[in-house]
Amino acid sequence: MRKLIYIVIPVLFMLFGCFSNIDEHLLIGKYHFNTNKLDVIDLHKDHTYSHKHINTKGKMFEVHGKWIYNGKSISFYGFNFFNDLGTTGGDGIWISQVTEDNGKIKFIYSDDDDTYFEKE
Repeated sequence: MRKLIYIVIPVLFMLFGCFSNIDEHLLIGKYHFNTNKLDVIDLHKDHTYSHKHINTKGKMFEVHGKWIYNGKSISFYGFNFFNDLGTTGGDGIWISQVTEDNGKIKFIYSDDDDTYFEKE
């Protein structure tokens, strides 16, 4: 009986964890980077996104791509990171964990630095 409990309890946690996914339609909208608000990601219903960055001189840079959500993480295709001169590293794929905290949806940038994009 005790062995059965050790099996059933983890299975229940996995099942309930599956139901805690954020619905994809709730992801649609605008997200600001939590440290500077100069980076903005805008997700669209057609699974495209725009990523805008304003540098210290007020110049805006923008890239576009596609996104896919699997219930736990979101993948941004054609993603670029920015610095003050523009894009860095070229087009790539950025995979981010999607979480919800106090009713706010977040795309985790770095757990270590507590940086993320938060939905408006």
